[in-house]
Amino acid sequence: MAEKRSSRSYWRGGPDCSMPRGLTARDVLNYEIEELGNDPSEYEVVPGADLDIASERLRWVTELESDAAEYGEPWEFGVPEHEVIARDRFGGLLIALPAGWR
Repeated sequence: MAEKRSSRSYWRGGPDCSMPRGLTARDVLNYEIEELGNDPSEYEVVPGADLDIASERLRWVTELESDAAEYGEPWEFGVPEHEVIARDRFGGLLIALPAGWR
């Protein structure tokens, strides 16, 4: 079953940028592996997660400020109810935000 979470704050590192448009969660994970050369074993897809969710709804976040600092200046990122799509072994979570949320 997909992992739904209530509103809370996470951490992001670096500039506030969104995913490229017109992709899916599956495409984002494939990019991490095929284009960036990351090992597939570094990612765990949450059972029941919808990998067809549009990339416009996705963000990589971390639960710890120190993990976000690996990607740039860390900043707090508050989100409404959301779904965890995948985890990486570096403390990252790929989350899906509600449709239309900015």
